[in-house]
Amino acid sequence: MKTVLFVCTSNVCRSPLAEAIWQARIGAAGRQQEWQARSAGVMAYDGEAPLQPAVLAAGWHGLSIAHHTARHLTTAMLREAALVLAINQTLKAAILSERPEFEDKVCTLRDYAGMDEDITDPYGADPGIYEACLVDLESCLNAAWLRWQREN
Repeated sequence: MKTVLFVCTSNVCRSPLAEAIWQARIGAAGRQQEWQARSAGVMAYDGEAPLQPAVLAAGWHGLSIAHHTARHLTTAMLREAALVLAINQTLKAAILSERPEFEDKVCTLRDYAGMDEDITDPYGADPGIYEACLVDLESCLNAAWLRWQREN
């Protein structure tokens, strides 16, 4: 099974939201036998629960990340992924500064989607900001999904 890996900082809000959105799309397209979405964080603490405002925002959009547990990004995850989508340019740079051999498969989500700006980190904000982040993610993932379908 091939994996699309979403990477953010702590793997407790943005990348789990992206994972949930992408996994739902894989399921709706009937491709869950060949593809899966996963997420990790460059500074994540393994096993940490998602932030409650992110869980709420996901629920408002018919998604669930309540059972997600954070995973620290590893070389094995990068090796196994077919595509790695870093949530922003800073995270892409952090990944490639330590693991430049994966340059051919690491891209920012915005670059992959052909959009201009990175996804803002809502960490510490109120639930409405998390929902705005989720809406931004959905918009970006819509464009990314169209490209991904053409390529896969």
